[in-house]
Amino acid sequence: MTPPNHFPCAPRACSRHATTLLATILFSLISVAQARAQSSNNFRWLSPTADASIWAKTQDAFKNELRPDTANSTSRTVYTYKFIERVGLVDQSAMVIIGHKTAKVPQKEDEGERFSSAFSFDMETGAIAKIERAEELWHWKFKRLAQFESNGAPDVVFTYLSCWECEPSEVLSTIHYDATRRQWAMREWQADKMIWWTGRDGMVVDADILEGADDTASFACLYGVLDLRGTHAQNIASRCRELTETSNSKTIAIDVTALYFLEEGRMKIKPVTNLRQVAEITAKLCGPERSDLLCKLPPDSTYNSPQLTMLGMFPTARNTRRDAQCFRAFHGDFSVYTVVDKCGRPDVGGGTTVGFLEYHLEDGSKVTIHWKDMQHVLDVLQSDKSGKITTLLASK
Repeated sequence: MTPPNHFPCAPRACSRHATTLLATILFSLISVAQARAQSSNNFRWLSPTADASIWAKTQDAFKNELRPDTANSTSRTVYTYKFIERVGLVDQSAMVIIGHKTAKVPQKEDEGERFSSAFSFDMETGAIAKIERAEELWHWKFKRLAQFESNGAPDVVFTYLSCWECEPSEVLSTIHYDATRRQWAMREWQADKMIWWTGRDGMVVDADILEGADDTASFACLYGVLDLRGTHAQNIASRCRELTETSNSKTIAIDVTALYFLEEGRMKIKPVTNLRQVAEITAKLCGPERSDLLCKLPPDSTYNSPQLTMLGMFPTARNTRRDAQCFRAFHGDFSVYTVVDKCGRPDVGGGTTVGFLEYHLEDGSKVTIHWKDMQHVLDVLQSDKSGKITTLLASK
């Protein structure tokens, strides 16, 4: 017996019915996906006056996070004033930034004791989640919105200090909206051993250099969000320059230009060595004023591909020695790493069956290390300006 409301149909009619039903379902799914993508594009900052009711709802939901600290007998800083700094909204998901200060108007000596915490807030369910790796952002400062992908909400670009009452680094980072999870999260960056100032949470754009602590004399960066030709999304670009001092008070510069772009959910890094592109990026980062010292540097002072290769091969090498005396102490069987440990990072290198590394010395001469493999150096040769070649190996 046929159940109620279920009638048999001819095979061809059933087939047409199934096709129509499938098309309807697919259209509905596409419409939902498009609507979700469109809504995730509708990012806006909330105003405590223009969006008073939503702001009040957020304030009430975060009453525990906004509760002032109570005095304690430990050395831990007491934050008696907590406030909502910013609320960014996509659909019904909010990114909430909570500020922490010792007082609404702190004493002068306590003005630096401030940090921010980031949360993801679902306004429909009331669920609050801490944004991982964004719980303690010292001196958080919003920079701008950046559209790293053609669809979806823009990333919130900001800077913060890595610590306080230390030698902090200023880090550029972003928080993005994950439409699949309907939550906000810190954007993950590709850590790069070659360009040490890029880590999982972002890129270092400034650093507090402690004089005498290491060989670094200064560190500075140009950086910004750019619309580059031939791309459909924005990029972060930087040109960073680190100055290090050698043992004989000479200064060596590491000048690297790089692009950061979104791929598979992560910010990937690409060093730039094309001089025309370096000049274009530098000009865009500097703008019309060009007051920064880095803006006055020629593009050919940035690192080329061989130098970047050496930086990648020996990222933690000491400052390069620029005198031949360092290379005269080797004898017997020793490795490339022994040379690098003692005399620093080479300037260039290469080779096929027999490899080589080159050091450019202060007197205009060049030291070339020939090696069979990284564990066995074959010879250490010095060539002067006239082209005369001598071996520096003590055993020869």
